Amino acid sequence: MSKLIISDYSIRQDSEGRYCLNDLHKSAGNKSKDKPANWLRLA
Repeated sequence: MSKLIISDYSIRQDSEGRYCLNDLHKSAGNKSKDKPANWLRLA
């Protein structure tokens, strides 16, 4: 597995190669309106 780093954030992967959505959210600015938990509620 190669390491993914975005905006100085290291994006974790599980044993099956899936990326951590919370880490990706933090690297994208970490705005509360864009939290992964809200994705079904967003247009």
